[in-house]
Amino acid sequence: MENTNNIIIKKYKKHKGHAHHGGGWKVAYADFVTAMMVLFLLLWIINSIEPVKLAQMGNYFSPTVFKEVSGIAEESEKSKKDVDKEEEEERQSLQVKIIKKLGRAIKGDANKNIDITNDENGVTVIIKSTENLPLFTSRSSVINKDTKDIIYNIAKTIKDLPYYLSVTGHTSGKELGRVDRNNDDWSLAGRRATVIMRELVKDGIDEDRFASIVSKGDFHPHNIHFPSSITNRRVEITILTSSNSVSKHKKNYIGLN
Repeated sequence: MENTNNIIIKKYKKHKGHAHHGGGWKVAYADFVTAMMVLFLLLWIINSIEPVKLAQMGNYFSPTVFKEVSGIAEESEKSKKDVDKEEEEERQSLQVKIIKKLGRAIKGDANKNIDITNDENGVTVIIKSTENLPLFTSRSSVINKDTKDIIYNIAKTIKDLPYYLSVTGHTSGKELGRVDRNNDDWSLAGRRATVIMRELVKDGIDEDRFASIVSKGDFHPHNIHFPSSITNRRVEITILTSSNSVSKHKKNYIGLN
């Protein structure tokens, strides 16, 4: 009997399912979730910011584009213009009232010593020397009797106004000359401003209303064509109607005796 060996060959077919991908999908999913959280937080922060501040931020990074998109920046600018216009009208109205009151109170040649102007800081009463009525004794801060009468009427006019005040002293060109640190145009103008302030206090104005006492020496002449003109020897009392001007001047004393 003949023996035969049967060789059996087994073939296995590979499974055609999806290949194993490992943990890469978990990393991608975590990145996606993180991005969504960041987006949510960003939207929440933007929504919680006040519109005006948001407009300012946007205008900082892209002024032109942001104005076109939001319109808020234009509204803020328009609002500022409205405020400026209101303050200007307030100054003009106050200027007219002071002119009328002082015109009735101050008689004769003394009216020629007074000018009343206004600018962005407020309304300024300018008291200047004239040939007929010098405010101070020559080369000193001693005020004359007529000057005291003028100051009294100014104090009576502005005493009840709800504003801070600033007093600025000026001299004419080289009135004293620069002899030494304690006796020159700067110190003379400062002493004159201080004397006028104290006279106003004596006439009833609360000392706490004075935001600043300033010396400008002979550097800002009233008559720019004639620096030595007597009209350049003057003191200016500014009624600070603007809140910005108050913060700029507040408690800026020169400290002269």
